[in-house]
Amino acid sequence: MVQPIVLGFRPDGLGARVVNIATGLYLARRLGRQFRYWWIHNGDVANATTWRYVFDDAKDPRLAMSEYIWDFFTGRPPMNSFIISQGMTLNEDSFTPESNIVFTWHYWLRFGSDTYAEMRAGLRQAAALMPPSRNVQAAIDAAPVETDLSRAIGVHVRRGDLIGGGPANETRIIATEDYFRFLDAYFPDEDIFLCTEDVAIIEEFRQRYGRRVHAGVSKGFNRGSVADLQQAYADMVLMSRCRAILGGLSAFNRAAAALGGQPLFNIVRSAHPSQTPAARAVAELEALGDSDLLGRFASDHI
Repeated sequence: MVQPIVLGFRPDGLGARVVNIATGLYLARRLGRQFRYWWIHNGDVANATTWRYVFDDAKDPRLAMSEYIWDFFTGRPPMNSFIISQGMTLNEDSFTPESNIVFTWHYWLRFGSDTYAEMRAGLRQAAALMPPSRNVQAAIDAAPVETDLSRAIGVHVRRGDLIGGGPANETRIIATEDYFRFLDAYFPDEDIFLCTEDVAIIEEFRQRYGRRVHAGVSKGFNRGSVADLQQAYADMVLMSRCRAILGGLSAFNRAAAALGGQPLFNIVRSAHPSQTPAARAVAELEALGDSDLLGRFASDHI
């Protein structure tokens, strides 16, 4: 009899895929099951080939591609499946021991019986099973970052595919002035590790903060490009080493926070133009026990 599995898959960006993988590994370990991931075709990049380009799967065979994935989707046994499409918690009484757990969720997902801190610890353990490939590691080692990232603030400014992406995406574009406002209020002295695909953004930050700004290695946002994926994952790993992460709503910064177990400050722009963007992080800081940052962030808005 084929044992039930936890199967994750996403059809879109690297951040959503990494969160999906980390969450799947966490759930699989929690249940004592095997984990499989289906890297759905995107441009000229797909499946096991992409996996080898981005991750080194030698550490754990559960990360390898499996023919069982195709058996599952082509209607072969076992047929008892439980597909997660809603909610951010998974209750153990919602499925049977024989059920396959299939999910496309790109947020952190946890068992209802686990605390938030336990879930975050599980995600960080999963990161150990997702080591960078040789080319990604080379990009990490060659990154021109002349600061101690463990004392720096990781800042993710997403533009790329959000530009011209319609009203839904436009509300996710956070103005540089809003980043400056939060950095000046909460992180006035820390160095900044800046992840963005927009060269103009790097110049804006350097004009304001000078040598405190250390840019990542990413040069593009083509989701179908192996080189862009490798650079993006290198930046994600580097940002995961920062003391805390600041960014708009994006699975990329969420993935970096999962990999490093770091506090994530999301700047949230309201759909109403008259409202000032706010940041959400107090629960994160309480769960992760960073009393210094919690003291700075006593209010979730300025």
